[in-house]
Amino acid sequence: MYDGALEPKDYTLGIVDNDPLVLELLTHYFVASHAPLHVLWSLNNPEQAWRACNDERTRPQVVLTDIEMPGMSGRELFHRIRTRHPSIVVIGISAFPDSVEESGLVVLPKESTIEAIVHLTGMLLHDESLIRWHQQPIRINPLSPRELQTLDYYSQGKTTLFIAHKMNVGESSVKTFVKRACKKLNVHSRTEAIVACVRNNWI
Repeated sequence: MYDGALEPKDYTLGIVDNDPLVLELLTHYFVASHAPLHVLWSLNNPEQAWRACNDERTRPQVVLTDIEMPGMSGRELFHRIRTRHPSIVVIGISAFPDSVEESGLVVLPKESTIEAIVHLTGMLLHDESLIRWHQQPIRINPLSPRELQTLDYYSQGKTTLFIAHKMNVGESSVKTFVKRACKKLNVHSRTEAIVACVRNNWI
């Protein structure tokens, strides 16, 4: 969401963190928030990230990197990128950002919001549209596992009979799952329910 007259420009983003959970969560939140930073890749190996930056096909405009990592640190990755690809914006993240002193490298706390990361990127790129961007609240999934599974099957083009067999229930139960899902999502058709789930990255 943007509070100005123009929509923000989209930039490509590479994420580097040796913690798989942090990497997965960051990637998910960037996608779910529809941020103007689109994840091009997310890697837990800084050497792989460096190779990706050197390849024109996978070179992002922004890199978000953990600082303390085994092997190549975030500091070293930053210096390599700044030397060879100065147009790439590099932002560090750390559990202890105040203890990181690195000339030219801005470091945010790992618990920073997506909005804070986008705003900082806007300041570093001198892009007012990013600075004005506001994160839309991520909608919590109100559906039960069976309701979600049913819609997921339908989104794949499966029939009601197939879904009933797979879920070991009657066809009437499958239709009930859809009806309940539509009510919870405040939509009027199965198709609308599927679209809502896809938009919110639930299926």
